Amino acid sequence: MYEDDPERHTDPLWYDRAEPDEPPGLALEIVALLALLVMTMCRTVTWLYWLPEGLWSQVTGWVERRRSLRTKHR
Repeated sequence: MYEDDPERHTDPLWYDRAEPDEPPGLALEIVALLALLVMTMCRTVTWLYWLPEGLWSQVTGWVERRRSLRTKHR
């Protein structure tokens, strides 16, 4: 088992799965699945919250570049 294992960020039970003892029980699997769902929902809500700002930044950058090209050609 490695501390820099990429699975530990996406799987709440990565430590239990890495150990050769007995696999996690059904209740623990359900809790881990619920935790993954909550984490995914939080990421999605955060992404949706910042989406308008990202789009606005891209549009304003495009307009600014277009204006600077027009002033150079005049």
